Amino acid sequence: MIAACVSGDLEELQQLLSAAGAKAGDAPVELTWESNPIPPSGPAVTSTLMAYAVINARLNILTYLLTIYPTAPVKSVLGSALAHPDSAVFTFLHARDPSIVNHEVEPRETALMVACRDGASNPLLPAFLLEHGADPNGLGTIAGPLYYAVQYGQPLPLIDKMVAAGARVRTPTIIIAVRERRFDVARYFLEKCRIEDEQDLEKYVGKDVSESGSQELQTAFGKRVEKRARRGVSSSRGSSCAVA
Repeated sequence: MIAACVSGDLEELQQLLSAAGAKAGDAPVELTWESNPIPPSGPAVTSTLMAYAVINARLNILTYLLTIYPTAPVKSVLGSALAHPDSAVFTFLHARDPSIVNHEVEPRETALMVACRDGASNPLLPAFLLEHGADPNGLGTIAGPLYYAVQYGQPLPLIDKMVAAGARVRTPTIIIAVRERRFDVARYFLEKCRIEDEQDLEKYVGKDVSESGSQELQTAFGKRVEKRARRGVSSSRGSSCAVA
């Protein structure tokens, strides 16, 4: 059965499942401590078959399996889908269960975070998740999706999309941009973005910026610190100045 899922041989899989007694509307075969992915008799574990279909982008197989096992949770194969990104597969899974975009795939890591961490060469997947409702702040931790996007090399256009979608820019994210020598991203944060904890900017980011060796970054940082200082003076005089 696994071989049929890998090759996309729908007819072979249909014959094998039929011979094992599977029929449309069955409950999914679940993996237990007593069973193997390929039990000695009966159908293979449903999530295993679905995972091989996802890994090999066999939508015909995936569609058929969900006809036989309509209650099988697609979240069970989300990790496989993230590790083997394919836009058609994600479109299919999202149509079955829109909540996958905010699913906690691994402890303290949402689908968007994993996509940013593992998909540096494929920014289309994080973009897909964002466009379909993924929370750009993930679980609200400091090392959220935006931090991951910076740390793991996602391109600036995607980072801009995340900020436009509401991702909060904090000093730790700017620090990781500087330390990863992503000076274009650090300058973008300093020149274009609202920084949530801007009061800590000089205290926590200044040393990394001064040691970066980038004159452009140091200039952008100096302007941002000066701008905040001017706002502070204006505020003390009763002015209502918007945060950049």
